[in-house]
Amino acid sequence: MEELLSTDNIHREILDDAKRKAAKILKNAENVVATASSDWDAKLKKAVDEVRARYDAEIAENKSEAKARLAMDRARAKLSKITGVLEKAMRDFFQTLDRNEVLAVVERALAVRLAAVKAAAGQHEAVDFSRLEVEAHGLTKAEAETILGRLSLAATRIDERDAGDDGLFSIVLWTGDIKMTASIQAEADAMLLSKRAEAAEALFG
Repeated sequence: MEELLSTDNIHREILDDAKRKAAKILKNAENVVATASSDWDAKLKKAVDEVRARYDAEIAENKSEAKARLAMDRARAKLSKITGVLEKAMRDFFQTLDRNEVLAVVERALAVRLAAVKAAAGQHEAVDFSRLEVEAHGLTKAEAETILGRLSLAATRIDERDAGDDGLFSIVLWTGDIKMTASIQAEADAMLLSKRAEAAEALFG
């Protein structure tokens, strides 16, 4: 009987010891899991925060770029509208000039081109106007001769031609080597370019 009790006690002690060890292992496992879970939560939160920060930065950058593009598009649209208004105003202005005013504009434009040609030639080679031929678009031969005479020029031939499709006058000079053109359209384009540049500077800085 005593031997049976002793054996039971031993079995009970072994079982209790096994339970204690199992409980300890389980507790350690729970601690490991809890620690790992805590670390994972922290890493996950950090990753989420980083992604959110990058996303917010990209959104802010995209909004800034979109605003800049929108402002630029609006400025371009405004410049285009201004250019259209300027073009019409320029055409209307030149078409309302009387004939003497038109001739004065052509003469002044031709004088500027002649001065530029002579300056470019310099003292190395004088421009030979002895074989000068002229096309007068919209101008009469007499009007062309008057303009040339005021600029100390004489043509060997003057051909009268119709004005261009735009109805604006021009005069073309050929020396044999050099071609010069003075036209109302060119003057209008120069004025338009200047005004457009002023508008662009005001809009874009």
